[in-house]
Amino acid sequence: MIKYGVIKIKDLRKAIWLLFIGLLTAVVIYPFLHELGHSLATIILGGKVVEFHLFPLPNMLCDGSRLNNNALAFIGLCGMLFPFLISAIIKIKQFTFWYMLQLLKGISILAFVLSLISIFGIKRGICIANDDIVTALRFYPDGKTVFTALIILLIVWAVFSILRQRPIRYISKYFGINEK
Repeated sequence: MIKYGVIKIKDLRKAIWLLFIGLLTAVVIYPFLHELGHSLATIILGGKVVEFHLFPLPNMLCDGSRLNNNALAFIGLCGMLFPFLISAIIKIKQFTFWYMLQLLKGISILAFVLSLISIFGIKRGICIANDDIVTALRFYPDGKTVFTALIILLIVWAVFSILRQRPIRYISKYFGINEK
């Protein structure tokens, strides 16, 4: 006779909470930090943020008419860089916030991989419309090698940053699962 485990209400609540945090991170926090990255870079480089929208689709509009192409390319890159840098720099032990930071790193890895696909796919007509890397390459066409190296470095950094946190162990501890 096979005996199946019983799901405890407490564990079910925890799982639903983690699902909620995951959706909040993916739908609100990451897009907000992404657009904030563009906005902060624009302001720091002397441009002006004209519009900033989080819903229904995250976007920002800036006046960069006084900025050179290198600055505009940098602004394009800062959208994907800012959420990752925030998640890599901030160290929080409290589980919910720790989990959120790990999700930000994971979403950043997906964004980096999509950017790599766009870099290599542009000549073949395979690119993601409105991808930040496409915008950056439009302003700095000679940056393909530099951007590729930067993105690969960021992917490696993000993966090692997640692995160093031992997420399976930490999540198991959160649910009270003993390691043996």
